[in-house]
Amino acid sequence: MYINQDEKIDQSVYFFALTLKGVTIIKPRQEHILDVATELFHRLGYFQTGIAEINRRAGVSKGVFYHYFPDGKLQLVRCVLQRDYDYSNTLMNEFFNGRDAETAINLFIDNLKNKINTPDYSTVRMSILFSEMMEAKDVDPEIVALAKRTYTMLEDHIEEKLSAAGMDEGTAVRKAKQINAMIEGGVTIGIIKESTEYLEIVSESLKWILSGSN
Repeated sequence: MYINQDEKIDQSVYFFALTLKGVTIIKPRQEHILDVATELFHRLGYFQTGIAEINRRAGVSKGVFYHYFPDGKLQLVRCVLQRDYDYSNTLMNEFFNGRDAETAINLFIDNLKNKINTPDYSTVRMSILFSEMMEAKDVDPEIVALAKRTYTMLEDHIEEKLSAAGMDEGTAVRKAKQINAMIEGGVTIGIIKESTEYLEIVSESLKWILSGSN
């Protein structure tokens, strides 16, 4: 593969970025490509977004694209989803650190509501992109594994908080799954209807859900 001299990067940075490990170590140009791809994937979908359109909007050549993503578009979407996951996980840890379950969950819901209320709420569309990728003919195992971690991230935090507060494990697990499913549904419907009403209903129901025995 031909690489211009000005496009050469430190090999350790190149390795970590492209194996989805240490993705915070990333070249500015690569990050720009990821930003453009994220917007297009969320707006048009994975299968309707071509590499040529990504390159055109990012202002890079085909050679530059394959320099950063030698395995093509599938590798790119893995990086997009991994970056979204890392961002969400960081926020989740901040919300739950030192707070009770209800307060932390409400902070998380407020964050989602704020994103839905803005013109650019692409970060809450990750579930739609995941769904599209999971329906692909040849489902990528790395994306499957990442999806599982993503969809259990919130319920794991909730279950941990409830168990630490003295709730029995079985009840804590059921409540965590219930709240997780309600929030995911509220996000999906909220995106379609451009409304935070469903997430607000979830928030209003939290005290009752968390205090009940089942």
